[in-house]
Amino acid sequence: MKKASTKRFYFAVTQRCNLHCSHCFNQSGESEETDTLTTDQVCKIVDAACREGYENIQITGGEALLRMDIFEIIDHIHSKNMYLSMQTNGVINTSVVTKLLLLNPKLTEFIVSLDGIQTHSYFRGKSAVQKTIESIRKLSSLFPLRINSLLSAHISRNEITEMIDIARSANASIAFNPISPSGRGKADDMMTCNDYFANMIELQNYADIRIRKGFDYNNGCFNEIEDCPVRKGTAIFVSHNGDCYPCGFLEVHKDLCMGNLVALDYDLNKVFQNYPEKCKIITSECVSCKYYLSKNCFAGCPARIFACSNTFNAREKYCMKEYELITK
Repeated sequence: MKKASTKRFYFAVTQRCNLHCSHCFNQSGESEETDTLTTDQVCKIVDAACREGYENIQITGGEALLRMDIFEIIDHIHSKNMYLSMQTNGVINTSVVTKLLLLNPKLTEFIVSLDGIQTHSYFRGKSAVQKTIESIRKLSSLFPLRINSLLSAHISRNEITEMIDIARSANASIAFNPISPSGRGKADDMMTCNDYFANMIELQNYADIRIRKGFDYNNGCFNEIEDCPVRKGTAIFVSHNGDCYPCGFLEVHKDLCMGNLVALDYDLNKVFQNYPEKCKIITSECVSCKYYLSKNCFAGCPARIFACSNTFNAREKYCMKEYELITK
């Protein structure tokens, strides 16, 4: 299998979606009737990523599989020998699933969102959960598959266990990430700091499942630093109209737009010349913190910090120093 590169290119090829999730970071939904970018423009953006050495491209939306030309786009990505991570809500009709199962498993993986069982229905609608689980089972029979799950204030420990069982039966990995109040997301939906870390530590009981998180469960700290590419000034998210942002969760903040890739003649170097410096800010309190200095902390998600505080110069809600099991 071709390995997924750590240098990733995120591309929302549409804002249309067959769901209207109450926590959607870019406010996608059925009201979006058309795709702004043509097939040719999408392929030229893929070419631009390839020229700059991106080996892994993550396609998302909205729901990317709603595009009539999505298989033409997938074929173009594969023709560049790029590793495709296809993000989907899993609510896919049978004919599309049949075509997906014919894709090259050496160049394709799927990322399916499942936010619990009852909680999934709360965020995404009652009809979504069973279709999503069915898609996980079908796609994971042939492709590497990761379940993306949000740790929110509404999820129960039983639901987390159920999702791990689903991942285990599908031989899939699973990533648990805290919800962000970006777009339609709300601060009231966020799990408390203590509950978040308590759940992360509880996950140490599932040694047989591939849980994607650089977390040392025994010591209650992050021990595999994933330096945030937003902080490093290397992140790129291309919106459905070609606008570029450091992160998809920052797309709702139009003043952070780095330029339109189509208007800039598909020149990524020109895009990065407009990288907003304030995205790289790490608050002085974090820089002097022992967890940050010992590299046992992510130093916070800048998009989530901004969504919660309206500034990048603030402390992460899920702060290691504040967690009572670490500081006691």
